This record gives sequence, C-alpha cells and structure tokens, in this order.
Amino acid sequence: MIDRIGDKPAFVQGEVEKPVDINTHEEGIKFIKKYLEERNLLIEAIGHRVVHGLDISESKVIDEKVLEKIRIAAPLAPLHNPPQLAVIKACESFMVPQIAVFDTSFHQTLPEAAYTYALPREIMEKYSIRRYGFHGISHMYVSLNESGRVISCHLGNGVSLAAIRDGKCVDTSMGFTPLEGLVMGSRSGDLDPGILLFLMSKGFTYQELDDMLNRRSGLLGLSGESNDIRELIKSERKEAKLAIDVFVYRLIKYIGAYVSVLGGLDTLIFTGGIGENEWRIRKRVVEALSYLGAKLNEEDNILNREIISSRESRVLVKVKKTNEELMIAREVYRLIGGSP
Repeated sequence: MIDRIGDKPAFVQGEVEKPVDINTHEEGIKFIKKYLEERNLLIEAIGHRVVHGLDISESKVIDEKVLEKIRIAAPLAPLHNPPQLAVIKACESFMVPQIAVFDTSFHQTLPEAAYTYALPREIMEKYSIRRYGFHGISHMYVSLNESGRVISCHLGNGVSLAAIRDGKCVDTSMGFTPLEGLVMGSRSGDLDPGILLFLMSKGFTYQELDDMLNRRSGLLGLSGESNDIRELIKSERKEAKLAIDVFVYRLIKYIGAYVSVLGGLDTLIFTGGIGENEWRIRKRVVEALSYLGAKLNEEDNILNREIISSRESRVLVKVKKTNEELMIAREVYRLIGGSP
C-alpha cells in the first residue's frame, strides 16, 4: 500500500505472508527489494525486531558482535531469533545500515530482586542467566503517555504482562526465555521444572522437550485442537473450554500479583491480537477484578473501543492497538542521526 502526497510517495506499508512463489526469507526480501526499486523508493536503513540479545540493553547498529549475541541467544528464543537472523542476512543486499531493536530493552529497569533467579550465583554469572522479559517494544508503545500504576497485557499467540510504574517496567511475566509466564498459543508458560527432570529420566531428549514446550503446549496442547482462541471459543469440546479457562485463570492470577507489586492499579491495557479483538476474554478478566472497583461498559467492550471501562470504574481499562513498527522506526531514525 502506498499513500501519496501529490506525485511523491509519503508512506509505504506492506507485508509478505508466504505466497506460493516465495518459500524463503531471501526470496521474500528479493520480492520487497524489487517492489521498491520499481517505484524508485530508496531505503536508508532497516530496522529489525529482535526478541533476544542476552545482555544487550538498547537498540544497536548490527555488526558482527551484535550478530554473535543474537546467534548465541537463538536457543533461548527458537521461534524468533533463527528466522530473524535469516532476514538480517538477506537484507545485506540493500547495502544500508541495519538496526536491531530488542524486545528485552524495555525491561532493563526491573529491580534486581525481580530479575534474579534463586540459582547458584556462579552459574547465573557464567551463563548470563536472569529474567530478561520480552514483548518490550509492544509494552513500551502502549504505555506511552500513561502515568501511574499500569498493567499492560500483550495477548496474542505469545502472551506476556508488564507491570509499569510511571513509564518504567518493574516486573514482567516472561523471563530468561519467552517460555516463562502465561499460557500461550503453543507455549506452556509456567510449570514445575521438576516435570522436565522427570521427563528426562523417562528418556525425553532436549529436542523433544524443546518441541513440546514451544510448539505443542499452551492452548494447542490443552485443547488438542488449535492454538487460535477464536476457534476454541466456537468449539463445543470440553478440552477447548478447559484450555480457555486455564488461559484466563493464569492471566487473572498474574494481574493480581502485579497489582500487589504496584500497590494498586490505575490503568489496565489490553493489546495484541487477542487483547485488541476478543471481548469475551476481556470481560472475564475485568469482571474478576471487580474487587478493585473495575467495571466494564459492555457496549464499548463488545465494539473494541479504546476505553471500555464504565464511568463508575475505579480502574481505567483500555484497548490499544500496538504499533511495534513505529517504535522500531523511531529507534532506526535515532541511530542513523535523526531525532528520537
């Protein structure tokens, strides 16, 4: 899509979503490059959302050191880092600076007590083990211009919460990897680590456990049917109902914990594909928070309006469409010499 001012293109937006004749990231980038060249659209820099960069605390121009960090972190974010590395490699053909914008950066303000695991210190220091947090670009965007005590709920195929006080993240549900925390589309979220030790004793390999936890658990594993909550809501199978109940229960439980961390709650934000569109899930969550004085405006909730709390509600409840692309573009512009 190209929006024009007069005869000059002002804004270009598009998406390559695995059409039949594009099977690799390299082919997708070639398609985009050809499209831009045919329209005389020049690229000055490229920004990438990178999920895990270990201890990199801010956006970086990609060089060999940054690439190595992303490679080392790939086993910790197996659904994201490997394909992003492929895209970065393919984008080298543009011959322009590439910028990595890390999902972990927003969570660098976590206090030490919140990001530290109770493992032997020498092990944590040797292997850089700590809670990093993810979805930070999204949490940062939706919390812009929000003050006070805010809980941001990024609900999509990946799910995470962030507890934010006056714009700074003080806790988040994902940890060392994007597996920790809430029930997700195909990821397990929290579980007793003893389960993994037990399964290892039964002969399960690293690869089998990785596949199970990242690709066959969550809503998909519970329902045995789908990782799409829209399909599960329509389903009449008891397994689908249980999957949704577990999803909502874990969400309510985490929100309650973060209310305690923040010492109360001023604003609750829903974002991501489920958060922005699934009014039934929002209804169940907000009704469970009635003890805080949270009340819905039923019509506004069903219509996915920005403010869905009633006038009597003591908690402001919002639905905000996230815009990670805008946050990435701002970081790219800042790092190539523009204003933040």
